[in-house]
Amino acid sequence: MVVRSLVVALVLFTPTVAQTPPHSGPFAIRACVQQGTHGSVANLSDAEAVAPTVGHATRRTLYWFSRDVDRFKNHVGQKVEVLATVIEIIDEAREFQATDGVFAEVEPKPSGVELKPVAVTGSPAPAERSVGTSGDEVVEHPVVVKATVTGLRMVGFCR
Repeated sequence: MVVRSLVVALVLFTPTVAQTPPHSGPFAIRACVQQGTHGSVANLSDAEAVAPTVGHATRRTLYWFSRDVDRFKNHVGQKVEVLATVIEIIDEAREFQATDGVFAEVEPKPSGVELKPVAVTGSPAPAERSVGTSGDEVVEHPVVVKATVTGLRMVGFCR
């Protein structure tokens, strides 16, 4: 009986290991860093995928940087390349607050447009968008890629 209790206790108190999300490799985007509003550290605008997350190059994607976002403060007014790693992929409609982190919405590239190779060295977007079709309205949400910034470098100035 003591052995059974010990085994149950080990199973119950063993820490769970977080699973690596699918498409967890590094990715890169370029965006202009704007002064934060409504309590956010910064806003990213004019974002474009340089090396998008696998499977999301053809779909509207909201990149959500929720950790170590203070590093964006030093780049206000600059165009930066953000190198990051995926923490989680959320494929459902979701509401965000400005204080949840730093966000960049990237529209898919038109077909036939080549993405540039990565040199490794706005305000929160709405969770949903209505798309008009022939009389019917379809609500399409972006893929949300929650990520950790692993590198941030200036590549120019914002206009």
